[in-house]
Amino acid sequence: MHLWFHTILSRLYLAVRLASLHLLIILPEPVNAIDYHGRASIGGYFSKERFNDVSANGTTSNDSAVGSARFYFDASKISSKKLRFVTDVRNENDAFGQLDQEELQLSSRYTLQLRQLNLQYPNHFGGIYGSFGRFQAFNSGVVYVDGLELGFHFTSKLKGGIFGGQNPKSDQAYELQWSNSRPIFGSFVIYQDSEASWYRHTYSSTAIIRMKDDAISEETVEVEQTGLGGGTGPLLRSFIYNNTVLQFNRNNRLLTWIYYDVEPKPDLQNLWMSYYTMFAKKASLLLSVLDIHANEYREIQSIREELEPSSYQEAKAKLSLYLIPNGVLLANILTGKRTLDGLKRKEYSLGIEMARFINHRISAHLIGGVREKFTNKDKFLKLGIGYYSRNVEVAADYEMAVENKMDGDVLHPKILELSLGLIASKKFFTTIVAQRITDERVNITSALFRITSRFGNKDIPPIRDGGPPRGSL
Repeated sequence: MHLWFHTILSRLYLAVRLASLHLLIILPEPVNAIDYHGRASIGGYFSKERFNDVSANGTTSNDSAVGSARFYFDASKISSKKLRFVTDVRNENDAFGQLDQEELQLSSRYTLQLRQLNLQYPNHFGGIYGSFGRFQAFNSGVVYVDGLELGFHFTSKLKGGIFGGQNPKSDQAYELQWSNSRPIFGSFVIYQDSEASWYRHTYSSTAIIRMKDDAISEETVEVEQTGLGGGTGPLLRSFIYNNTVLQFNRNNRLLTWIYYDVEPKPDLQNLWMSYYTMFAKKASLLLSVLDIHANEYREIQSIREELEPSSYQEAKAKLSLYLIPNGVLLANILTGKRTLDGLKRKEYSLGIEMARFINHRISAHLIGGVREKFTNKDKFLKLGIGYYSRNVEVAADYEMAVENKMDGDVLHPKILELSLGLIASKKFFTTIVAQRITDERVNITSALFRITSRFGNKDIPPIRDGGPPRGSL
């Protein structure tokens, strides 16, 4: 274990030194004239999975262990041009992340990646602005670019621009990789009513992106549909991205997030829409619609789910009644469907949440209901309690259910999760989370920890004192 994290830290240190040298080269004046802040963290995730019966590959275990480290640095007000420099370096060691084909075993895999390394000319006061290096085009969705972005403030509320370069993000890999064979280009327009109040706000970002996508090939797209001719390998992908926030007033809000493919064939890749309304003095309603691709489905898939990833559509409604002091009564309805196999999901639940339970530092919740979850029908109960203070945050959540499987089996899963946050100072804190999942087929024990140190001469946001209303952060 010592060698494991020593390797992570040594590789991260080398990356940080390179980033620091890059910054020293571009600095035209003393460091004390610059605003800067950053954070360094190290952590790990460990999981032991034990099956009660031998699995198809002849084993009763499926363990995982991942160690990670991160360094983030942000410096602004560099020179009279008020330039900004950002670097984000991450290192990961997956103990079971690489397959040895000859030995037929999993071995350790090290991944060092540069998530960001860019120099920006923000120019918030109008005119031309831009970025150069490796950056995330935040206004154009989850898009990374090794290249250049140029924008222009048309008015105080409207701006737009273009970007281009190489795409370091491949759908075949989680980490960013240097590439000269995945060109990416895009343009964007952003409208933001910055003069509006907190309770009345309008924001809309629309982008058109054209890129090479490793995940698209002739095996999945007919040549006559693309019009790109013969050949194999990556094909060009063009899509439209939009993110809109409409805060009509204090009690009504609409959010949208859309990815729509234009090429190689018209297709709605991802959609999320949410509408919140406080339709009465003590009642609110939250409506949401979700339509996601199989790649995104992996991110929300339950650890106990054994189904293949699939495109998924979902609609949800949440009614909140503020009829009790410091608490809210809840009613939830959910319906969803997988595209791959047509399996459905339905859920109906009632509950209560107490933002201030016993005293202002303790919160609690209790939710129960029934659900049809693809291959089983459940009855479930969730309860949790949390304690929050200036230096300590502790939470415990427990869920138990009775699952009637389609194959006739009846399972009784129990999920216990404990989390602890320790804040030694405004610049140093740590988080520890442990989870235990059991049923008649499998036992899973997992833990996550992260230690973070913050530094810089910029003000650090204050730490909250007291329990937050659940769902408000």
